[in-house]
Amino acid sequence: MMVILKQLPFVDILTSMQEIAALDTVANLKKHLTVLHSWVPSDYRKADYAMTIHAMFLNDPIKLANALPSNEQEVIVRLTYMKADEYLTWPLKEGEELVMQTLHLVITYEDGKQWRFYMPDCIRQTLAKAFDAELMYFLRRM
Repeated sequence: MMVILKQLPFVDILTSMQEIAALDTVANLKKHLTVLHSWVPSDYRKADYAMTIHAMFLNDPIKLANALPSNEQEVIVRLTYMKADEYLTWPLKEGEELVMQTLHLVITYEDGKQWRFYMPDCIRQTLAKAFDAELMYFLRRM
């Protein structure tokens, strides 16, 4: 489903998408790949899934951002340019899972009737470079 923070404060010690993915279950890692329409061999183990997800993220982080609905894309862009200890909130609906959670782009904390979304620096730095490169490419084409 997602990586849920059990208590505050969020202390970012995560170093890679692979490390974040390794915190989740194999079933949820398969779900991550399904959202991206990606196939992997059926004999993969959890470490293989985490490594594949990490490689896909590093090779094409924009693919993950483009897989999000527009309202979640907005949240991801905002989080990308915030500080590590800053967060955005989202109304908590029982049983709801957002695509950005499925794709391991955020760490989630349940705070009463809302979610707090934090973005680990390893995700932020990769997305910021990718977004900046996309912007520069767009500007050069003008």
